[in-house]
Formats: sequence, structure tokens, C-alpha cells
Amino acid sequence: MGKNYIKRFKDIGKDDTCTVGGKCANLGELKKIGMPVPDGFAITTDAYNSFIEEKGIEEEINSLLEEAHEDLSDLNKVNKISDQISKIIQQTEIPEDIREVIILGFKKTIEETEGIDSIAVRSSSVQEDMDTASFAGQYETELNIKGEEEFLEAVKKCWSSLFGSRLIEYRAKMNVGYEQAKIALGVQQMLNPLCAGIMFTLNPATGNPNQILIEATWGQGESIVSGSVIPDSILLNKNTLCIEGLHIGSKATCTVVTEEGGVREEEVDEERRNKCCLTQREAQYLGELGKKIEDHYGTPQDIEWAVIEGPEYPDNIFILQTRAETSWSQKEEEKKEDKRSETAKKLASSFRF
Repeated sequence: MGKNYIKRFKDIGKDDTCTVGGKCANLGELKKIGMPVPDGFAITTDAYNSFIEEKGIEEEINSLLEEAHEDLSDLNKVNKISDQISKIIQQTEIPEDIREVIILGFKKTIEETEGIDSIAVRSSSVQEDMDTASFAGQYETELNIKGEEEFLEAVKKCWSSLFGSRLIEYRAKMNVGYEQAKIALGVQQMLNPLCAGIMFTLNPATGNPNQILIEATWGQGESIVSGSVIPDSILLNKNTLCIEGLHIGSKATCTVVTEEGGVREEEVDEERRNKCCLTQREAQYLGELGKKIEDHYGTPQDIEWAVIEGPEYPDNIFILQTRAETSWSQKEEEKKEDKRSETAKKLASSFRF
């Protein structure tokens, strides 16, 4: 097959960041240590590199980037150049040899997944999830992708997110050069979560390493990342996994998958808004998984998770991603308080049963 355009998660680990990016390298590592990770594969940096080289668009992209760097304070110009690069990538056809290999991986992932007929495509940059800088949340994710052509378009959208206007500015701020700006993609079984969210294996508001903070919302966890909901916040004692604080978020809307593909926002009924997304044992089991992941990496982690309907506990709980936690170190430096992490003591009866 020539170059290694794809690699299954089971065949990669944390030492493969240069070829599969931070997100995919961590997914492979999580599978190695027995974490419940939805299966899938990485589209390697070789695929992206071959795409821009074979199609002759690398020089045009680099020329536009040089133009943007002339004056990064001119936001209109930076946005315009970002859009131009995105259009170049999305309007360029993927070479046939790459198409064949990644579509084969797509089909295999669907065929091997009982009861799931769609995938998610997530950007996995080589620069992403660095210990000293977080690029998380700045790359494209395409959810609930069903057909082959839709899959190929999702791949190009995620590739083009490497040149988002925020990333152009952020790389300049962090002194990260574009010679390092290579991107891989994660293609993963698409879950339809009952609830999902983020877990920090320290308290990001105070830096307390003896606490775990879990933030949860109904539906897809992207609602938390985008800031469109106020999630539930559950504070655990890391040593005992006892609940030390609980704040029920408003959770007025949720992001759900659709039958035809993609996702949509819908309102959450009043009863569910006032109920914690997680049961007590689900929250504590997530905390247990978080401790194991932190122990493996040797540093506090920022973890994405999901709970699905159907399988019995604990088989309904999945880990979607982990990365080194950077928000506390940034807050320490900037002296900012994360209001989202405030907790309030409430009765255990507030939990979903």
C-alpha cells in the first residue's frame, strides 16, 4: 500500500505522536492499558503530507501563511487567509491511493461495530496536547458521519482546521513553527451518549491534586467544550472517591445525533435539567478510571468520557480522550478563576438513578 496512510488504534501508543498526532497516540495508549475506548484508526500525517504534495497546494498554503504573519494584529486579514486556505484544501480532490486506503479503514470500522452505523472524525495534530501548550478544542471534529463521500469531505474539513485563524495566531504566540504543523486524524466508532463530559484529575479551580472534578451534560460532550451549556460539576476526593461537592448545572440544551447523519441541538425537559447526569457509582467509577490514567502518565489529566444507554454498568462507560492537564498551570500564571468549576454541597438524591 506504499506509505502508511492508516494505523489501527491497537497498533499505536504515546510514542507515535509524530505519525498519528497527540489525540490518536493517546487513544492507542489508553487501549494498551485496558481503558474502554471506542475502536477505530488513525489517518497518519503521511496521508496529509502526500495530499498537499501530490496536489501541489503546499507552496500556495505556505505563501498565504507568510502573508498572514506579516501583521497578525490585522484580524480581518488573518480570518480571510484562513478561509482561503480552508477552501483550497476542501476543493482539492484526495489522491486515489489515499482514498482507497482510508475508505477501506472506514468500511472496516463500520463492519466491526455491532449496532453502530456511523463514525466520528477528529483532528489529531502533532502539536496537540503538548505539556506546555494546549491546542485542544481548536481543531475540527465531524460527528455522526455515515456515507463514504461524507467521510471524505469530513477528512478534508478536519485537515483544513490546521489553519484556523485562532491557530495561526496561537502558534505565533507559542513560537511553534509551521514546519511542525502536520496533522493526523482519528476515525472512531460514533457513540450516541446518554451523557458525556470532561474529567480533570485535579481541581482546576484550586490546583488541589487530591480532588477530581467531573463535568457532565446530557448528550454529546461537545456542548461543554463549546460553552453552550452549564454542566453538572461533581467533585470527588481522589483518595476515597467520596463526593465532596455537587453543583447541578442548568443543561437547558443538549447535542444529539440524528438519523440522517450529523448532530443537532435540542431542548432538555425541565425534569432532566434539574437532575444530575451521572449516578453516584458512575461518577465514582469514572474517578477510578481517571486515577489509573493519571498513574500511567505520571501527570494530571484532562479526560473526555461518555455514558451510553443499553449496556449494563460499567460496560456503558467509555473514555474518549486524554491529554495532559494545562488549565491549572495557565490559571496559576494568569491568576484567573474558572467559575465553571464552582461546586455546592447537595444531597446524593440529586443523582440520576
